[in-house]
Amino acid sequence: MKTQVNIATLQGRLGATPEIKVINENKSYARVSIAVNDNYKNSSNEWVENVHWFRLVFWNKKTELAKKFEKGNLVRVTGKLVTNTFTDKEGVINNVVELVVRSIESVDTNKENKEEEE
Repeated sequence: MKTQVNIATLQGRLGATPEIKVINENKSYARVSIAVNDNYKNSSNEWVENVHWFRLVFWNKKTELAKKFEKGNLVRVTGKLVTNTFTDKEGVINNVVELVVRSIESVDTNKENKEEEE
């Protein structure tokens, strides 16, 4: 059987400060959403900006990474996509896609702008 690769990278701004939950002394997680902009020209040749929201989840030791970031930070995250299914109070089945974070880094926009100007 051939090995499949599940790697995704997103760059955007955090919508909140990551919320960290401790399950027990060996298990914890953090959750936060990231907003990723998508720009394109429509049929009238006008620029349109769409914002897509994605859920990020950090597990165990990775929660230490999440503590370094807060709402509005521009970050690049890499991880694997997972789908979770749950039934809500009304009996509706929901599917949620999350990015399980393997790495996260700050993206310094000032540094990027300086590099473009030179």
